[in-house]
Amino acid sequence: MTINALLLPLLLQSTALPTIDELRLTECVDMAFRDPPSAIVEGSKWRQENGGWRADICLANGFAQNFEFPRAIALFESGAEAASVIDQDRANRYWLQAGNAAIAADRPRDAIRLIDRALAKGALDPEARGEALIDRARAYVASGQNAQAKVDLFAVRRLLPENILGWLFSATLARRDGEMEDAQTFIAAAAAIAPQDPAVALEAGNIAAQLGDTGAAATHWQTVIDLAPGSRQAQTARARLNPATPQPAQPE
Repeated sequence: MTINALLLPLLLQSTALPTIDELRLTECVDMAFRDPPSAIVEGSKWRQENGGWRADICLANGFAQNFEFPRAIALFESGAEAASVIDQDRANRYWLQAGNAAIAADRPRDAIRLIDRALAKGALDPEARGEALIDRARAYVASGQNAQAKVDLFAVRRLLPENILGWLFSATLARRDGEMEDAQTFIAAAAAIAPQDPAVALEAGNIAAQLGDTGAAATHWQTVIDLAPGSRQAQTARARLNPATPQPAQPE
């Protein structure tokens, strides 16, 4: 018997092929991004066939991509609960998707509860943990718990110092709470990471305006328009530069 013949059974054992259900789930998630209604039909049919948690996740993705966030939440949650028995990393991803759906559905307290489930397991890599903390901070702010949001954002800034959203959200929250020295520090850090980001320039203008520096505010807002004239940030900047001029609605 050759060495290759001896190794072949081991290679076959170590290279597990995806099951039919796994392939079906992958195809359904891809379909949800391309054609959400078709993914909803597929997920509903699969659930009727007793497809288990994979069918739940299939249908949840269809609802989420179709902006039916309340219907997606429970399905992501049930899918995460069942998947946790076999794959905690995957379950954590579904908890986070459930939390994001809850944020989009304007249910921040549910979002906090769901994101907590993923964070509590301690299995997230630094990038995923930082993004989860940012999402939970958003939910804390939406539920009026700014102090808790600041704790999460502090953790994000230490965990992912190059993550622009951690600095940008920190700046916005500090400005809203009147902590202007912190707001300036945070927005300067964000600008150092992403000097051409229109969201950073918009917030820099907001901070300057709150400090009473109208000239600097106008400069920052004009920069937003120059960087991304068709963006939502530019629409906001134009409104702040010309508050008496009606602005056309921008597409989402």
